[in-house]
Amino acid sequence: MKGAERARRNGQAVELHLAGVPTAKIAEQIGLSPSATRKVISTGLAERAGGPESLPDDARTELARIDGMIAAIWGQARRGNLDAIDRVARLNERREKVARPRINDHRMRTAVDTTVDASREVNRVLDAAVIGGAQLFADQLDAALANGTSVEVTKALYLMPHLKNFLEAMLATPQARRAAGIAAADSGRGRLAQLQNVTSIARAGRVTGQ
Repeated sequence: MKGAERARRNGQAVELHLAGVPTAKIAEQIGLSPSATRKVISTGLAERAGGPESLPDDARTELARIDGMIAAIWGQARRGNLDAIDRVARLNERREKVARPRINDHRMRTAVDTTVDASREVNRVLDAAVIGGAQLFADQLDAALANGTSVEVTKALYLMPHLKNFLEAMLATPQARRAAGIAAADSGRGRLAQLQNVTSIARAGRVTGQ
């Protein structure tokens, strides 16, 4: 196969891949084995989308698709179409996130797990759904904060009240502990100490009332 024909075939493989056509079908159309087709697509994506060598093919696929979308509306943006300008800006922001992903340090998930481990009020079996819900919200926050666009980060922050509700259900906030009559000094000492603290508060109230 001549160089020009090979380039055309490889370009067709990448275009079909970006269109969402399965690799097996692409292989049939271009006359290569699935493994050879994957190599052709991977090489084509690296040439088209660029990025660091460690960037996986799925990320390069997204970059190439973003580039295609930008190219499709670039003329409108240059002519001053405000909607097109806004879309280009958002697509560029997303492209930057994909091309240079930040490390997800799982800060919120670690904080939730630490809270669960430290709590004497939580029963890991009976409270599994509450714990799982808090962890799910924490994971979503971490993912958005690591790689989301500014809009996605803002939307993710709306999850904070929901996470707070789960934490309060586990008596894992100062306000929840105060409402339950649990002193901060007793919050890690177990149920007996907490019940004794509540009893002491009640007795003190009766004495004051007398």
